[in-house]
Amino acid sequence: MRGSLGLPAPTGARRTSNVKRYKYWRRLLNFRQMDFEFALWQMLYLVISPNKVYRNAHFQKTHKNQYARDDPAFVVLLAAFLCLSSILAPSFSASALPALSASSCGSSWWTASLWAA
Repeated sequence: MRGSLGLPAPTGARRTSNVKRYKYWRRLLNFRQMDFEFALWQMLYLVISPNKVYRNAHFQKTHKNQYARDDPAFVVLLAAFLCLSSILAPSFSASALPALSASSCGSSWWTASLWAA
C-alpha cells in the first residue's frame, strides 16, 4: 500500500505505460527530432494505397513488437492540417456557394421536368 489513501502500488504494465506516455509528450515539444517526411508519406499513402501503410505497420510490429510509433509527427501534422482547413474552409465555401446553389436549382428543375413528362 502507498500513501494515506491505501491505494495499491502501480503494476509493471501501468508503470511502463506512464513512462511511454511521458516520453511521447516530451517528444511532442521537440520538433527537430520528429520525422515529418515519414509522417507525410503515411498520410499520402493512407489515401492512395492503404495496403502499403498496413504492411509497414505489420513489419514494425513483427520486428520491434509495437504497433505505435514513438514519433508524434503524424499527430502534429494532422492537427496543423485540421487547423488550416478550419481557417480556409469558410473562405472557399462562401465563394463557391452561389455557383453551387445555381447548379442545384437547375438540376432540380430538370429533374422535376423529367418526372412531369
